[in-house]
Amino acid sequence: MTNGLLMANKTYGTNFRVRFVLDQDPTALDIHRRSMPDVPVVKWTLGKSQARTLDVIDQHFPRQHWSDSIFLASVDCKPGSNANFQDRDMPECLRFTKWMIRCFERINPLMWMIEQIPQVRKMLIAEVPYVEIVPLHEICPMASVRNRAIISSHPLDFEKYQGERVHLQDFLADGKAHPKLKGKRAIVVSPFGHTRSASELTHTVTSGSFKVGEHVSDTEKLDFGIVEKLLGADDVFSWPEDLSETKRRKYLAQIVP
Repeated sequence: MTNGLLMANKTYGTNFRVRFVLDQDPTALDIHRRSMPDVPVVKWTLGKSQARTLDVIDQHFPRQHWSDSIFLASVDCKPGSNANFQDRDMPECLRFTKWMIRCFERINPLMWMIEQIPQVRKMLIAEVPYVEIVPLHEICPMASVRNRAIISSHPLDFEKYQGERVHLQDFLADGKAHPKLKGKRAIVVSPFGHTRSASELTHTVTSGSFKVGEHVSDTEKLDFGIVEKLLGADDVFSWPEDLSETKRRKYLAQIVP
């Protein structure tokens, strides 16, 4: 989510200042560190002790600043994700989300927001001031579909994006990444085998590979640079050089525009 703020600053000219980042994933921290070199990043496991978590935050961002700051969290959605066929654990997904809500309530900032999978909405609607499923592709200039539950301490009113809309077909037009498709009408196949025209919004970007071609019987893996463009995230991240494309797709899929 913090890298999503970088995207907002780049796209809309906003001036969000990220004060610090907590994450338990060393690779995610490395990406944060490279993409936001002036921001302290701290390795810490959330979902356990709230008191110790608040103490860690206080060490890097003193409590006197909490009341006029916005706290954001993108909690682990993997346990509840539809894509996690074998190990899906919706109770754990909900437990971790509620833990984060209670932690933010103890922090009591100016405002807090949490991003999570849409399935949690019906389970939280009676417990929080605001939770809605937000089609991020309707409020951001994205070329892919992305629906997320946004949970917040305050009601939110998102304005729909009214600017120019680009699609995968536009990114293929110059033929640089996929020479065979220069000037051709293409289709895109999702990691789950679903097909759409490249002139439509693509399916949700996940850690899996998209394929692209003129016909289903003649496709090739979509260039990663174009996958970044589907989310409007090109030129935003500084990836570790030794990070594989598969893992880059994984972390790219976790961003919240």
